Amino acid sequence: GKAASAAAAAVYQAVYKSEGQQHSFNAPFQLGGGSLDLPSDGWSETLQVAKGDVIVMGTDGLWDNLFDRSIVQAVQDAAAALPAGEMTPRKLAEVVAKTLADQAHR
Repeated sequence: GKAASAAAAAVYQAVYKSEGQQHSFNAPFQLGGGSLDLPSDGWSETLQVAKGDVIVMGTDGLWDNLFDRSIVQAVQDAAAALPAGEMTPRKLAEVVAKTLADQAHR
């Protein structure tokens, strides 16, 4: 049979979400050609994390299209689906990133 995931029993939850970084409603900070925003204009925060914590970072393309509970569920589902031998932070990140990108583009 299929090896059980070590993280299958883990229960993930959102414990912190930063404020959106925008100049005003529907005017997020922009980086790239033609923008006056600089990386130094972004906000910086320091948070304590522990082994096993999952950090999800994304643009407004993610946060505007998915509810927090859908993002947490994607992490939960990916962790539960990965066999214990394949469960690494990198593999979890790859599966979660692909899942969230696919869901945000629907």
